[in-house]
Amino acid sequence: MKRIVELANLNLERNQIISISFVGPGTIKRINREFVSHIGLTDVISFDYRDEYQHYNNDIAAELIIYPGMAALLASRRKSSSFAYEMVLYLVHGILHLTGENDLMLKERARMRRKERKIIKMLQNEFSFESIFQKHISETF
Repeated sequence: MKRIVELANLNLERNQIISISFVGPGTIKRINREFVSHIGLTDVISFDYRDEYQHYNNDIAAELIIYPGMAALLASRRKSSSFAYEMVLYLVHGILHLTGENDLMLKERARMRRKERKIIKMLQNEFSFESIFQKHISETF
C-alpha cells in the first residue's frame, strides 16, 4: 500500500493511515446503496476523510471497502487476469479516487485507466502479486 500511495501521489500526513476492509456481497451492496446511491455489487468504494482529519484529529485519513468476491469472479472470466491482479487493481483504483481521479465520464475513465495500468506495471516489476494475495483467500468470499 505504501508504494501504491507513493506512485499515485496521494498526499498523506506522516501519522495518517488508510483503513482497508474486505467485505462480503451483502455489505458492499449496502454501502454502495447508502453512501454512493448505486444499486448492486461493486469492487471497491473509497472514503476520503482528510478534510475532516484536522477537525476530528483521527489517524484514519481514508478508507477502502473491497469486495474480493468480485476479484474472484472477474479473474475467472478474464484470461489475462488473476485474483491477485484484480485485488491490486482495486487497491490502485481506490487510491486513485482518493487523489481526485474520477471514472464517471468517458474521458475521465480513460485517464484513470491509463494511470492504473502505469502504476500496476511499476508494481509488477517490484512485487509478486500472487505472494500478497494468495489464491485460497479468494475462496472465502
